[in-house]
Amino acid sequence: MPVYDFDCKVCGIVPDQYAGMAEYVKSCPTCGGNMTRLFPSRINCNPDIQPYLDENMGTEPIYITSRRQKRDELKKRKLVEVG
Repeated sequence: MPVYDFDCKVCGIVPDQYAGMAEYVKSCPTCGGNMTRLFPSRINCNPDIQPYLDENMGTEPIYITSRRQKRDELKKRKLVEVG
């Protein structure tokens, strides 16, 4: 879910609120008043995983750059992720 900037008329700007794309009004977590989403509002979405070297998938380490790549590599090697 993206993060938007909202403005509360009672207590001021409340940054970094998770909201759906169609949510324009939310209840303020500080004072309970109505907050409205600021326009233009920056949208923060969580990036994919940071690239890393996985040494546990086989005899040779593999460089993983995304969740999709990891899922495909596990499937190709007939492995299951636990946890």
